[in-house]
Amino acid sequence: MNITGKRIAVLVADDFEDIELTEPREELAMAGAETFIIGIEAGVVVKGKHGTTVEVEQAAAEVSEFDFDLLLVPGGQGPEKLRLDAGVLDLVRRFDDAGKPIAAICHAPLVLVSAGRADGRRMTAYRGVREDVANAGAEVVDEPVVIDGNIITSRNPEDIPQFVEAIVEILQ
Repeated sequence: MNITGKRIAVLVADDFEDIELTEPREELAMAGAETFIIGIEAGVVVKGKHGTTVEVEQAAAEVSEFDFDLLLVPGGQGPEKLRLDAGVLDLVRRFDDAGKPIAAICHAPLVLVSAGRADGRRMTAYRGVREDVANAGAEVVDEPVVIDGNIITSRNPEDIPQFVEAIVEILQ
């Protein structure tokens, strides 16, 4: 599990699911990747549902997809805020257009929905939002991890080990 030198943009907003940020970030760092916190506004501290805080290093509207190897989007309620930001949606579209991997867990596939990138894809998500993802045109399945081209989706915190494994595989 060696992804030394890989750069991962972690896209977050307030009320993200803490463990869906902290655990993948820690495991990816142990595998050699460098992670960067990206959000709606640079310099703002965002807080997870369970109290974890991180400072947004760069605004989504100001980063290039070519500066990173993968875009990671934790779930929770943060994606509800992310999907309303034009800069975030533009970044997601640019990542997808460039064929760069996007990894979204739990509620985060809703960001792909709002960016118009769910239609025709095979995906999974937290059970409470699967209908929304399906209504956006995705084939939704109940599996721990689904990889469709450059898009990796996962259901919930219990699936984090398989989710991280899929991320590492796609980056190797």
